[in-house]
Amino acid sequence: MESLLTVFRTSTKILNVSLAGLSDDVARVRSRGDEGPSISWTLGHLLDSRIKILALLGDERPNPWHEQFGDTPATDGEGYPTIVSMLAEWAWLNAMLETAASASSAAIEQPLGSAGIHGESNVRDRLAFLAWHEGYHLGVIGAARKAAGLLGPAELVREAARNASRAA
Repeated sequence: MESLLTVFRTSTKILNVSLAGLSDDVARVRSRGDEGPSISWTLGHLLDSRIKILALLGDERPNPWHEQFGDTPATDGEGYPTIVSMLAEWAWLNAMLETAASASSAAIEQPLGSAGIHGESNVRDRLAFLAWHEGYHLGVIGAARKAAGLLGPAELVREAARNASRAA
């Protein structure tokens, strides 16, 4: 579980860097000629996924993100929460993930009720897929940033590292 938790922590760091100071107007611009997802939709989708991750770890809670962002296609963003409020929810869910991750290794080896569509047979396999899923969608956010003429996540991380070394 510790390796998976490290991946989820990395996702959180990249997400926070990628969305810091991003305006809602930019975040709601849809990709692929206004047919694809926006950064806002993608973040809502990731919030839906984080609640599913928590459920796999035994933390059952209502999922207010599923109806609008689960298996529902992206829209024009009208009525989406702000990026700031979604990031606050992410921070809270991330803290809950840290707590729930203390599940025993035996718990993550439990079989799933039915095999996953990606070949998952136990909780660990599903968690591994969902960690990959977060990485995929972080790439979508990075591509949307670049399409908007902004720095991508890797460039933002390098810039932050340069600024930190100058300050030291």
